[in-house]
Order: sequence, then C-alpha cells, then structure tokens
Amino acid sequence: MAVIKLVGPAYTSEGLLAVFSVALDSDPLTTPLAIGGSVTFTLDTSGASATEGVDFASLVATDLKSSDPTKISLSSISTDASTGRVTVTATNTSGGILARGTSLLTFALATRPDALGESTEVYNVALVATSPGDTVSGTGVVSTRIETGNGRILNWGASVGNRTIDASGVFLVPELESERLARTGQALPANLVGRNDNGLGFVFTVDPTSGDGTFTLDANGLKIPSGYTTYPTVTENAVNIVAGRRYIIASTGSTDFTLVGAANNNPGTVFIANGAGTGTGTAERNRNDITISAGELEIGRNYTISTPGTTDFTAVGATNSLPGTSFIATGTGSGTGSAITVNENNYLYAIGYPPSALSSGVYINALDLTTIRLGNGNDFFGVIGTGITQSVRADVSIDSSKGYVFQSSIFAGSGDDTLRVLMPWQSIFKGGSNTTYYDAVNGTDPGNGIGVTLSNTLTLEEVPYGDLIELKGSRFDWDIEFKDGNGDGNVTLESILDERDYLAVANNNQISGFERIQFGDILFDLVLYRQQQSSAVYGQPEYYLNGLENLAPELNSDIASGSKLWEAFRFNRTKLQGITGTATDQTVVFTGDTNDTPFIVGALRFASLNTEAGNDIVEIGTTGQTAVDQASIDLGSGTDQLKVNGLFTRSSVAGGTGADNIILTTVSNSTVDGGDDGDVVEITTSASQTVFIGGDGNDVLILPGTYASYLLTSSVTGGVVTFNDGFGNSITGVETIKFSDINLDALQQLSLTGSATVDEGSTTTYTISLNGGGGLLAGESVAFSLQLNGSGTNPTNVFTDLATLAATSLQASAGIVLKNISHKSRCRHRHCNAVCPCECRPAHGNTRNLPGHPEGFRVAGPLNSADYNDNHRCTAGNNQARWPNRCSDGRKPCQLQGIA
Repeated sequence: MAVIKLVGPAYTSEGLLAVFSVALDSDPLTTPLAIGGSVTFTLDTSGASATEGVDFASLVATDLKSSDPTKISLSSISTDASTGRVTVTATNTSGGILARGTSLLTFALATRPDALGESTEVYNVALVATSPGDTVSGTGVVSTRIETGNGRILNWGASVGNRTIDASGVFLVPELESERLARTGQALPANLVGRNDNGLGFVFTVDPTSGDGTFTLDANGLKIPSGYTTYPTVTENAVNIVAGRRYIIASTGSTDFTLVGAANNNPGTVFIANGAGTGTGTAERNRNDITISAGELEIGRNYTISTPGTTDFTAVGATNSLPGTSFIATGTGSGTGSAITVNENNYLYAIGYPPSALSSGVYINALDLTTIRLGNGNDFFGVIGTGITQSVRADVSIDSSKGYVFQSSIFAGSGDDTLRVLMPWQSIFKGGSNTTYYDAVNGTDPGNGIGVTLSNTLTLEEVPYGDLIELKGSRFDWDIEFKDGNGDGNVTLESILDERDYLAVANNNQISGFERIQFGDILFDLVLYRQQQSSAVYGQPEYYLNGLENLAPELNSDIASGSKLWEAFRFNRTKLQGITGTATDQTVVFTGDTNDTPFIVGALRFASLNTEAGNDIVEIGTTGQTAVDQASIDLGSGTDQLKVNGLFTRSSVAGGTGADNIILTTVSNSTVDGGDDGDVVEITTSASQTVFIGGDGNDVLILPGTYASYLLTSSVTGGVVTFNDGFGNSITGVETIKFSDINLDALQQLSLTGSATVDEGSTTTYTISLNGGGGLLAGESVAFSLQLNGSGTNPTNVFTDLATLAATSLQASAGIVLKNISHKSRCRHRHCNAVCPCECRPAHGNTRNLPGHPEGFRVAGPLNSADYNDNHRCTAGNNQARWPNRCSDGRKPCQLQGIA
C-alpha cells in the first residue's frame, strides 16, 4: 500500500515553467515501494482564477517523465477525452526497494503572459490514487499562483562609468512609476520625455563617493532623489502570504503580523511566515534568502545548501552535501538538512534612447560600460525605451546602435535566462548553464535532461528551456562568424554552447552559451536544430527567405566537419552572398551529412566547400560573373547536384561517391573529377585548359559545339586513354562524350583485320570491328582514322604503288552511318566515325606492278593490337556511324583508342 504526494510550486511567473512531481510520501510511518511494486493514479489540471489553455497549459500525457528511468517505469498512460484527466502507472523496476520520499515522475506546465495585464491568477493540479489500498498524502491538490512580472527598471547614462551589477546582491535601481508616486506623492512633470508602459525615461547617475543613485535635472531627466532598493522584491498583500517564506513588513494596515510569525507589526521587521494573514497590510518578499528544510525542496528550483544535517543532498541533485554547494533540485529531500533558495526569477530592464527619440536630440545608451551578473534562476534582461523596437529589418551600424548596449557585458549565470539586447555594440554576452534538454525526435538524452518534441501543442517559440538572446533586425544583418575562443583550432556547436568558443556578430559583439537566438525574422534553437530541419516544424515555416531580408553576408569563418554549425544555423535555408577567404587563409566549410542545399548567390573564392554525405544540391554564382575562383568543391557521398552560374576558374570539383550531376557554365584552368559511380558533367558555354576525369562508373561529359570543332587527339599511357582537344582540355576515364552532333563512345576498343598478301593489280578488303566490351547503344558513335604506310625491306610507295584511300573506299555495314569523313592527302589519312558492327572497307588498295621484289605496305588504324604497330599511325578522325540496335561481340565497329 503506497502513500503518494503531489509536489509543486506555490507560485510561478508569467511566461515561465512550473515543475511538479509525484513522489512517495516521506513520512516514516508510510511503506516504501517494494521490488516490482506499482502505484496507479490520475493527474488533472483545472483553472481557479486562471484560465486553462490560456493562462496556463493543460496537462497532456506526453508531459509525464519518469524521475529516474533506470528505476521507475511509466506505463498504461491514458487520457480521459471528456475531462482531460491523465491516468498513469508507476512501477519500481530498480531491483531494490524504493525509499520513502522517492520521486516517481515529473511534469512541467507552461504559463503565458497576459496581454491585458491581468491581476495574479491561480490554477490547480490534483492527484488521486486509483489502486486499491493506495492513498494520497494531504489534499492531493497544489494551487499555483501566476504572478505578474515585477521587473525593476535600470537606467543609467554614460556618466555611470564601469560598474558591475550583481543580481544576487543589493544594488541601486530606479523605482517603478507607481512606487515613486506612492513614496513621494509627487507627479511627474507633463513634459517628461520617454514615458512608456514599462518604466520611466530619465538619466540615472551614481555618486562616486557615496554610491547613491540620483535623478539629475537636465534636458532629458528629473531632479528627484531616487534612493535605492534591494533587488528583486515582490510586494504581497497579507492575505497572499505563504507559510515558510521570508518577508519584510512594508505597511501594517489592519493586519496583525504577529499572528503570521512576525515579532511585531513595525515596517521593516523581517519574519518567516507561518501562514496567510488578514487585513490590508503588505509585506515584501526577497526571494534570495529563504531557508527551507530538505523535505520542502521543490523540483526544478535552485538552492544553496545551508546546513547538511542528516540529509543526503546528492540524492536530490547536488554534487555533494557541503554547505555553500548550489544545485537544482531533482526531487524532494528528507532528513534534518536545510537549504536557501537562490536567486529565482529576476527581471531587469534598462532604458535607452536612440538619436531623435529625445527632444534634445541626444542619445542615451541603456547600458554603457556596464557589467551585469544575473546569477542563478530564470532571469530576464530587456532593453526598452522610446524608439527602441524589435523589427524585421535593421541597418546594423554604430549610429543605429546608439541607445542600446555599448561596451558592456552580461553574464546570465545558471537558469533559463532571456536577454533582449536588440542592437548591442562591442559587448559580450554569456548564457551560462541552464536546464538540460534535448531533441527527443532525433537525439539522445545527454543525461537527466528533458526530451522536447515540437508539435502543434508545443511550437518552437514556446519551448521554455535554454538561454535566449534577442537581437534586433534580420539574421542577415548580423554577419555571423564562428570564432575559436580557446585557441584549440576546433569550433563546434558544443564548444559555443559551453562558452569555450563564441559567435562573433556585427558591431564586434561576442555571444556564447545561448541555446536560443532570436532575430527579427527567425528563431534558432541550437539544441532542437534537427527537428527544425525536418518537414514537421512547428512555429516557423520552412523557407529560404521570407522575401524581406537582404542576402546573408559572406561566410568567412571555417565550419569544421562534425561541428553541426551548418545545420544548427540553417544555412540550408539561407542565400549567402558568398563564401570567401584569402590567398593565405582559405575558408573551409563542411555542411554535414544531411541532404544539404547550399545556395551561394555571389562567389566561392579562396574557399573550400564540402557537402559530405547526403544527396546535396548546390548552386553557386550569377550569370556573367566569376562564380568560383581559386576554390575547391567536394560533393562527398550521395547523389549530388552542382550548378555553377558564371565562370568556374582556377578551381576544382570532386564528385565523390555516388552518381552526381555537375553543370558548369564556363570553366577554365580547372579540374573536374566525377569520382565513383556514373556521373554526368555538362559544360553549357565553353571549356578550356581543364582536366576532366571520369573515375569509376559509366560517366558522361557533355560539351557545347560539334565534334569536329574540338580537333580531338588521343594517347595511351599504361592502358589509360587520354584525349586532348584544341582548347587545351584533357579527358580521361569518360565513357561517353556528347557533342552537339554526336554521342561518342570514347573508350570503345577497335580491331582492324585484312589479308596478309595481295597480288599486284588486285584488291583486298579490310574490316574495322568492335573489339570486346559491351557494344554500342543506338545513336552512339565511335571515331577512328586510317593511314596507308609503306613497310618492309622494299616498302611500297603509297603515292605511286597504291590507289588513293578515298571516301568512297569506306563501306558501312548494315545499320551503320558514316559521316564527317575528312582526308589528309599528303599522308593518305582517312578519318571517320563509325557505329556498330561494321565492315568498313577503307583500303581497297589497288597496287601497281613493280618488277623485281615484292613490296610491303600496311593499313593502320587506332588499334590495340601487336599486329599493327610501329610504322602505322592513327590520328583523330571526323567520321560518325549510327545504328539502331546494340551490336553483338565480334561484329562491333571500332573503338577509338586515343580518339574522342
């Protein structure tokens, strides 16, 4: 028989997450959960003064997470369609007894800010045990208040100088207008410039001797003493006081604070409340120093160990049980130890005025030579003020940055923090640690983290975890670069998130440790980037451009293989102006193993683009401009496509493994290697001084212009045929070369056969055939040349003893068409292209009678045969034959060995 309890926060803040848990009761009189034991219960959420689904998220089954999957399994999870009530069974799978107080499961409920600024609201979570004999400790209901943000407004001008603000201590801040008016009874002058919904507009200065803050009277401000206050505080009505919290009496009213734990009723008296009060009095709550017992720990909150007692704090998230150790609670504790709540949700605002916002025409930076340390907790910092807005477009420059953050640093510390810095200048932002979460669709749990799945109930903008920084304007205005901060030469997504390295953005800012980056046009979640690549993206559309941004600036920092930076920053959905380096320091970019789509509108210059695995589609350049210069492209494995608009020069492209399609407009002084498998390389305008390598597979090279215009010649080295043309190109390992008039089977072998002797005055027949291989397809061609030479001890005079090798001498076999026949009369060459099993009869060699000795001659062609060698030459031919069907071996026309 198990006794369970519901643990949850008494309050949360708008826009944040409240974490709840179901645990075994810690009462010594209860029974631990036996090996294999289970408990079944229901959970339900309902609104009190808060509206379910509007002010707070309804509980759904997928929210439930086992507190320790190695010890507790959740099963039989179901949802009542009519009530929304969720039923679940928790089973002890640890192999041992689960101790009293052990947390069984956790879940988190998100809240949303009120658009109309409503008052504090309350919602309920209820727990009911459904297994026979199991019970719930207490009422089983947790009521949670959603508090409105109580942010203080910070505002100081350039006169502040270099000052450090630490949110974990006391520092000077101006008051909210309601506080100032209540304290002084003096209304602000009607001509005050900079009124807004969030705070006041004035210059805040610090006395260098006393450190006191004052409002100074000048063209932009007031001369009213400000004083100082601790940060952060929350003022509560006596009826809302919660037992166990530390309060300071603010106003007595009709309340008797001695009934709720105070020693007296004097304003300023500090007390620990023992319950809610009555009457009209108020008290301030300072969240930074509330001491609670270990059994009152709330999952998900930050604590510092005060006294260890008999508590094992390592069981609830701490690294040890020593006083001063900070930790985030993973469960409720037990024993006599105590802990202090640490720096919960702080809200800071800084006021700035860009030029023209003030009547005087001057500008005031929101932060100027200032350092802010937010400490622990889910903190918020925002820049506000007249003329300071978030927009889709921004011209990022020092002039437009006036009135924002100048040469300052913000260290967010632990917790899921938000910095709305908009348009900083020469500043440093570090996110610190945060709630561990991971991509539950494509990733794995990095260790006690929360799996996040985007869906129609949780969009990208609603994810509550991770540190978030917001910048004004389009991402394309910020010129993102990846910088090696620790000097190890390896920048990765992980090294940026753990602050070893950083993002350099326009205006010389540095950003690290932020899981989420919000621009005016797009939100990056660097943890959930793989879900954002998929077709199921919630909250942001799949797009390259929304039509309003400029092109992304040139990428000029390296992206290493395996770094995940290309994917996380979604360069696949970005049109880049270019990827550029320098002659002495190339920019090297790896895009990862997914199906990438690099789109470079400008140039790839002094750079290396490597698309790695996946079926990638790459487009580079603009017609009429130099697109790729002194660069290299490696398409890696997969079936890839590359299209280059404009000039491709002094560069190389490698297709890698896979059947690739490479389209180049104009190529010169370069190397094009198709790699393994059957590749297609197409040149649409011209090619010169370029090496084409087919590699393995049946490769195709498509060239503009006619076959004859290339004046192909060939050579064989080590059995490898290389073709050279009149434009300085060389072609090796390409099976088919397509011209505008013929498709040339470039590596087909040919043989030449004929009679060894012939009588003077007689005629003999020679046959050119395909020699092995797979034959020719319909419409394919081969090219060859023929030449008569004298040979032997009494060589024939080919000009007098033999008939001329004329075009009419060549006879095509059935299904063969001969064309593009040319003749070099002085050397008696005959060039032709033949197709299919042909009996070309090129040398009807009519001899003349020379008395005395027999004479020798040879007919030579592009043969790979020892019978016809030394004296016989073969030159490029211009004859084509065509046939409709494949030819069988032994009746094949001729392969051109050394002819294209």
